[in-house]
Amino acid sequence: MKTFKPTFTLISLVIIFIVGYIVLSNGNDDSDLTNGDNQGNSAEVRDFKSCEEAGGIIVEEYPAYCVFEGNSYGQEVLDESTSSEMDDLIVVEYPEPNESLSSPLEITGEARGYWFFEATFPIVITDWEGLIIGEGYATATDEWMTEEFVSFTATIEFTPNTSVSNQGSIIFQKANASGLPEHDASLEYTIYFE
Repeated sequence: MKTFKPTFTLISLVIIFIVGYIVLSNGNDDSDLTNGDNQGNSAEVRDFKSCEEAGGIIVEEYPAYCVFEGNSYGQEVLDESTSSEMDDLIVVEYPEPNESLSSPLEITGEARGYWFFEATFPIVITDWEGLIIGEGYATATDEWMTEEFVSFTATIEFTPNTSVSNQGSIIFQKANASGLPEHDASLEYTIYFE
């Protein structure tokens, strides 16, 4: 019986050592993910792009996300099925998704003639809450009464409130003179404000 107690005590110490090592190892791994490089100010990190700029850790999944000081920020991507469907209706040359923009914004691209009505279609810029901060019309630069692609340009002024987030959206809306919902279409993607 006397040999049992030292063996039991030795086994208990080994178990405590192993558990302590595992706990400390996991704690170090978490700190690597939560702190990033700590090059930026956490008050300025509100979305994927600002997280990346602040030195957060980018986790390469689909969609990717960025981890900074215990918070994660997902990268927005266009739905591939919607994107490929829209590519046959409207192609925006500038701005591209996830681009940083300032006002006034010069927009260029091309859309099928039936995307226009009276040679125009509406464009809306919203902030991260979906509030409209700028709107205007794209204007065809060629004959628009066709089913072919027609070039367009637009200039839109906007005033973002970047104190909360510098993320927003740009929405290209198909002109719908009939007002019938079955004729509605739009292309929307994320943009950032400088």
